[in-house]
Amino acid sequence: MLFRLLSDVVVLLHLVFILFAVLGGIFVIWWRRILWLHLPAVAWAAWIEFTGGICPLTYLENWLLVKSGLGGYHGDFITHYIMPVVYPPNTDHHGRRRHHRQHSHLRVCNN
Repeated sequence: MLFRLLSDVVVLLHLVFILFAVLGGIFVIWWRRILWLHLPAVAWAAWIEFTGGICPLTYLENWLLVKSGLGGYHGDFITHYIMPVVYPPNTDHHGRRRHHRQHSHLRVCNN
């Protein structure tokens, strides 16, 4: 139970970090001092994303999930948690709904 709770805390911290890295520039407009926290966060997030790396928080979460008996997941945090929200299972990566057609295409002819 404790490991599961700790894994949930790590997920929440991970999500807050991602939101801060992506949207933290908005806070910099009002609080200039936060720039010194935001720049390293953006640099780290960009490095992890562009190099295809896995954030250490993902390893920590997976370790906690395994210890709780739930088992971990493969891949990174964004692929596991965010992509299914942005691209639900019945859509393609352009946001279009996938249709499974069981009939052939109709051909329209002009006479």
